[in-house]
Amino acid sequence: MGSANVKENQRSERSSSTQASASTNTNIHVFHKTVNKITKYAVSGAAAATLAAHPNAHVAWCLLGAVVAAFVNKAVKKVINAPRPANAHKPDPGMPSSHAQSLAYLSGYVAMFAALPNNLPAACAVVALGAYLSWLRVATGLHTVPQVGVGFALGLTNAFVMGSIGEMYGGVKFVQLHAWASVVLWTLTTIAIATFVGQVAWKWKWRARAHA
Repeated sequence: MGSANVKENQRSERSSSTQASASTNTNIHVFHKTVNKITKYAVSGAAAATLAAHPNAHVAWCLLGAVVAAFVNKAVKKVINAPRPANAHKPDPGMPSSHAQSLAYLSGYVAMFAALPNNLPAACAVVALGAYLSWLRVATGLHTVPQVGVGFALGLTNAFVMGSIGEMYGGVKFVQLHAWASVVLWTLTTIAIATFVGQVAWKWKWRARAHA
C-alpha cells in the first residue's frame, strides 16, 4: 500500500510539473506575440517622435533611407517569392523579412552613426534590441530563421551604406549648406513617409474587408 501511494504521489508530481511547464511556455508565447504585435507601432511612434523633436537633416536622411529600404525589401520579397512557414497564415512571401530589415536598419543606423564611437554599450544595446524584436518573428511562427537572418543582414547593410553617404561622406553636410538640397531632402522624406503610411492604411483596410 505504501509503495502504491509513493508511485501515485510521484505521478501526481510529474503531472503537476508538466502542467506548470506548459503553462509557463504558454505565458512566454503570449508575451512574445504581444511584444511582436506592438513593435511596429512602438517603432513607428519612436521614429515620428524623433522627427518631431529633432527636425533636422540627420533624422530626415535616416528616415528617408529607412522608407526606401523598406520598399526595396518588399520588391525583393516578391521577386524571390519564398513562402512563409505553414502556420504563418499570411499570403505575402517571407524572404527576406521586412520587419527584420527595418528593425536592423533603424537600430544599426542609430548604433553606427549616433551612439558610436562615444557610447559602445548603448550601440550594442540598440542592435541587441533590434535583433530580439526581429527574432520574435521566428518565435511567433511568422518567418523562418533564414528569412529573418537575411532581412537583418540586409537592414544593417542598408544602414551602413545610407549612413556612410550621409554622415561620413558629406551627404548631410551638403544638405545643410545648400537650401535647395534641404528642400529636396525634406520633400522626398515627406513623400516617402506619406506613401509608406498610405500603404499601411490601405493594407489595414484590405485586411478589415477580408475578415468582415
